Amino acid sequence: FEHSHNYPYRVKEKFNDYPSAKFIHMMREPKSNIYSYFTLYKANNILTADNWLKIYNSLFCAIKDIKENTKNKNYLVLKLENLHTNPKETMINVAKFLNITFSDKLLESTLNGISYNSSSPNNKNHSSFSVKILEPKYKEFFNNKDIIFFETLLNELYVLCDYKKDFSTSMEFDELVKYMSNIE
Repeated sequence: FEHSHNYPYRVKEKFNDYPSAKFIHMMREPKSNIYSYFTLYKANNILTADNWLKIYNSLFCAIKDIKENTKNKNYLVLKLENLHTNPKETMINVAKFLNITFSDKLLESTLNGISYNSSSPNNKNHSSFSVKILEPKYKEFFNNKDIIFFETLLNELYVLCDYKKDFSTSMEFDELVKYMSNIE
């Protein structure tokens, strides 16, 4: 699993090095993902233009990786939302993908065999699977124009991963550029 915006590698390159490796690409609804990193950076007083670019870069790398590997039988895109709304079916599919036997133990949140509770400032004390984690908290902070901006900029990711948008409208290229030039 790679679960950070730093995105230290490209999947295709890893498959070149390890052709029989299995890669599970965990995806999260893009606006929720942006919000999560935003609150992390804001809480640590490191919300900078450079960190915004890192977040966007990781999402654009995800688009490229998904497009390049969609037909690779050793590549699985796993939506976080599916894991929390239908954990058993999702983990059965993951077990099949990994060629392992499914066990209900796969439904327990552990880290190195020890029970795990989330330490995220947005989801404190959650263990295992919970739809509460999926609540769209970004709506409390981002305004409609922000949301339309994110959905326009990341439209391809919404399509590739079959995510639903909040708005059917989008920004034209010149609007995107103008909007980005006004981000503080």
